[in-house]
Amino acid sequence: MRYLQIATIVILTAFTLGMVMGFLSDTNVKKEIVENAKENLKPITEAFKTDLISASIIIFYNNLRVAIISFILGPTLVAPISILLSNGYIIGVFLAYPPRDTLRNLIIILPHGILELPAILL
Repeated sequence: MRYLQIATIVILTAFTLGMVMGFLSDTNVKKEIVENAKENLKPITEAFKTDLISASIIIFYNNLRVAIISFILGPTLVAPISILLSNGYIIGVFLAYPPRDTLRNLIIILPHGILELPAILL
């Protein structure tokens, strides 16, 4: 039981720290990250326009890849904590992205986060 409490604290701390770092990062860094994300997500957005099954497979493959990396490197704690920090960072950047206010950005990602973030944290 004590192990789960410590693990939960480490997980939440890593994710929250990443989110705060992303939220507080420089505006130019945020813009660059969002532009890179748009470019990296282009195959998925294009697939959604024509073939939902292909888009779903691309997303599933990416999530599976991350899960396998986390599983294999999990005992080292380096990969899982790095993934949590980077996911938190990206969410922090998105929440504070200038063209929209934080609340609107939160509403946009909330439905996605309700399903995926608990899966990542577990």
